Amino acid sequence: MTSRTAGFGTLLSAVLGVYFGFMAYVIDQSDSAIEADRPLVLGLRVLAGACAIAAFCFGMALLDARSARGDDR
Repeated sequence: MTSRTAGFGTLLSAVLGVYFGFMAYVIDQSDSAIEADRPLVLGLRVLAGACAIAAFCFGMALLDARSARGDDR
């Protein structure tokens, strides 16, 4: 059960990272983007990076726990 929860957390973090990165790209490339949108784009990029790092850490912890148990399927 714990490995499924960790796997779901990894997937969720990765999806959120992609979403935040894509939204930052869309806002940045928009024709109606104004200078006030720059902090928003920066914040979305920071959130995307944080989600990507969290997904990597969750994934590595999950793989490490599975290999320690000998459950390498």
